[in-house]
Amino acid sequence: MSNLSGLASLVGVILTMNIKRKIAFEMWNWGAQPVKFVRDYLIEDLRAYGNSSADEPRLRSHYILLSYGFEMILKSRIVMLSTFQNEDQLNDELQNIGHDFVKIADTLGDDLKNIGITKIEPKKKHKYKYFIVEMIDGKQIRVENFTDIRYRHMNYFAEHTKVVEYAE
Repeated sequence: MSNLSGLASLVGVILTMNIKRKIAFEMWNWGAQPVKFVRDYLIEDLRAYGNSSADEPRLRSHYILLSYGFEMILKSRIVMLSTFQNEDQLNDELQNIGHDFVKIADTLGDDLKNIGITKIEPKKKHKYKYFIVEMIDGKQIRVENFTDIRYRHMNYFAEHTKVVEYAE
């Protein structure tokens, strides 16, 4: 009988891992698609118009997509590390983290290095918040605070080439 209980436990672990992988893959894909869209769209825009096509509403849209995409990619990793027992627990865990990249980084801890990131640091210019993400290779990308990018006037305009670099 103990062999059956051990086997049932093993099957439960395998099913949980399969569920985790499925959810994590879906979240990663939700994140990768907007990042890829911004990159591909801006590359074409640069070819056609150069950096002169930047206007605040369009740039804001690109930053919202990049912020959302980056968040989903990082949260897909949280799913794989989570000990959730059901999807409601997972939703609660992810909602408690919110859009705060510092909380996301704290949750991932040392695992950030496994995905090529050394640190995520909050920054503030005037009332406007954003995050600097430092990669293992020393490159830095700027990720906008999801709430601020949606509701505040932008006082930072990167060239399209910089946004494409961030997306890549």
